[in-house]
Amino acid sequence: MHYRVYLDDQQEWRWAFRTSRHKTIAVSKRGYPHKRECLLSILLVKNWTHAPIYEGDGCLPQEEGSC
Repeated sequence: MHYRVYLDDQQEWRWAFRTSRHKTIAVSKRGYPHKRECLLSILLVKNWTHAPIYEGDGCLPQEEGSC
């Protein structure tokens, strides 16, 4: 898997997270005026690997008590 950064039609930087078969599974919600801001947003996503998982407006059953 890998991240791809690119300029969109408005000349703003965006990222896409892609599988090894080049299927896009996540994208940046907004464009960034500077490439470094786009790269920083990728680092923020990568650092949230321990974030809780919620279903609807509550936690998943295995996460009860931790919300």
